[in-house]
Amino acid sequence: MAAAPAIKRQVLGRDALVRQLHELTLKRRLLTLTGPGGAGK
Repeated sequence: MAAAPAIKRQVLGRDALVRQLHELTLKRRLLTLTGPGGAGK
Protein backbone atom coordinates (compact mmCIF):
# COMPACT_ATOMS: atom_id res chain seq x y z
CA MET A 1 0.00 0.00 0.00
CA ALA A 2 1.38 3.42 -0.93
CA ALA A 3 1.95 6.14 1.64
CA ALA A 4 -0.53 9.02 1.81
CA PRO A 5 0.64 12.20 0.06
CA ALA A 6 2.31 14.86 2.20
CA ILE A 7 0.02 17.60 3.54
CA LYS A 8 0.88 21.06 2.23
CA ARG A 9 0.98 23.59 5.05
CA GLN A 10 1.58 26.80 3.09
CA VAL A 11 -1.34 28.78 1.67
CA LEU A 12 -0.16 31.53 -0.67
CA GLY A 13 -1.75 34.97 -0.39
CA ARG A 14 -4.32 34.01 2.24
CA ASP A 15 -2.59 34.83 5.54
CA ALA A 16 -5.37 37.11 6.82
CA LEU A 17 -8.11 34.66 5.81
CA VAL A 18 -6.32 31.68 7.37
CA ARG A 19 -5.80 33.68 10.58
CA GLN A 20 -9.51 34.60 10.65
CA LEU A 21 -10.55 30.97 10.09
CA HIS A 22 -8.21 29.85 12.86
CA GLU A 23 -9.81 32.34 15.26
CA LEU A 24 -13.27 31.07 14.28
CA THR A 25 -12.26 27.47 15.02
CA LEU A 26 -11.46 28.53 18.57
CA LYS A 27 -15.01 29.88 19.02
CA ARG A 28 -17.14 27.48 16.95
CA ARG A 29 -17.52 23.71 16.89
CA LEU A 30 -18.43 23.51 13.20
CA LEU A 31 -17.40 25.60 10.20
CA THR A 32 -18.55 25.02 6.64
CA LEU A 33 -16.31 26.14 3.80
CA THR A 34 -17.94 26.39 0.39
CA GLY A 35 -16.67 27.24 -3.04
CA PRO A 36 -16.18 25.86 -6.51
CA GLY A 37 -14.10 22.76 -7.07
CA GLY A 38 -10.39 23.52 -7.28
CA ALA A 39 -10.70 26.64 -5.11
CA GLY A 40 -8.48 25.20 -2.39
CA LYS A 41 -10.98 24.89 0.42
